[in-house]
Amino acid sequence: MTKSIRCSDVGVNCDWRAAAATEGELMVMVESHAKAHGYFEIPPELLLKVKSAIRDDVSNHKPDSV
Repeated sequence: MTKSIRCSDVGVNCDWRAAAATEGELMVMVESHAKAHGYFEIPPELLLKVKSAIRDDVSNHKPDSV
């Protein structure tokens, strides 16, 4: 099952979304996108929000670009 997240799921006014086969792969995408918001390292409190916002996605969603 695919894992997915939307930037807006963590309270950011942003339409970016991503999906990956594993949480680890998804987190690589999240970390890359976070740079667009000025985060070169995700703070621990935001990381907790991100991990709690990851969902199992049964669709064939294609990720947006960074």
